[in-house]
Amino acid sequence: GQGRRTETRKSADDRRGMFASAPSAWSDWHTHATFYRGVDPRESARLEPMISTGAELGLQMMGIGEHVNGQPKPAPKYYERLARDLRRGSFPIPAYLMAEVDILDEVGHISNPDGLLQRTRPDVVIASVQRPCRYTTLDEYLNIYHALMMGAVTAENGAHILGHPWHSASRLVDKGIVSAWHFGMIPRPMLDELIDALCAHKVALEINSRWLSLVDDPHLRAFVQRAREAGVRVAVGSDAHTPERMASAVALNRFLEEMGFTREQLWLPERAR
Repeated sequence: GQGRRTETRKSADDRRGMFASAPSAWSDWHTHATFYRGVDPRESARLEPMISTGAELGLQMMGIGEHVNGQPKPAPKYYERLARDLRRGSFPIPAYLMAEVDILDEVGHISNPDGLLQRTRPDVVIASVQRPCRYTTLDEYLNIYHALMMGAVTAENGAHILGHPWHSASRLVDKGIVSAWHFGMIPRPMLDELIDALCAHKVALEINSRWLSLVDDPHLRAFVQRAREAGVRVAVGSDAHTPERMASAVALNRFLEEMGFTREQLWLPERAR
């Protein structure tokens, strides 16, 4: 009701004060309006409730969209409808069209069914590894995943953000390949090569909700610190598919504040600069 909304808005205003000199708790570039799916559309994940939730959390701006990879996720006609509705709508905070594309191979090709990216011109293009976890060893996982990420970052393929790096690592635990996952399992040369590539090609690193369980991992913190010192821009991504999951963006922004990032080190889409 109105009382709850007022209380939520007050807490958002309080956070603005807390983050006045920090990177911000205002941006989340990776949210999914999963109402726009031909299969199992989520009513709660229409544009209005997703963007209103972002405003209540204290976001100043956000990206919202869907996967651009054809079935079983949105077919092109549904993504085009999402793009039209977003650009015609009126929302409480600026919301920019996001496309999450699949990294298809080690030379950096990305999914773009029927030239959908050229037709819809998203403001935020997030390139992510989406392959099923069919790896049989840790080395196989690390080598293939690294090669795919490096291909996407260096290909000049239009991607703005490298999405949820090493997001499927937890499945190595599920399959019994490793007993536990931590960032120290990634060889330092791989991490440094990725940082150099992100800098050289001006692709942002997504600080994703899947890292929240690792924020105290000294290896993760060292990697993020080296990325900051090297000048890599970062982009918060909750990867929320429903409004309830968007709250992780606040924790991610607090992590960036703790790591010493400034507003100038955050990625912004061209239209927001």
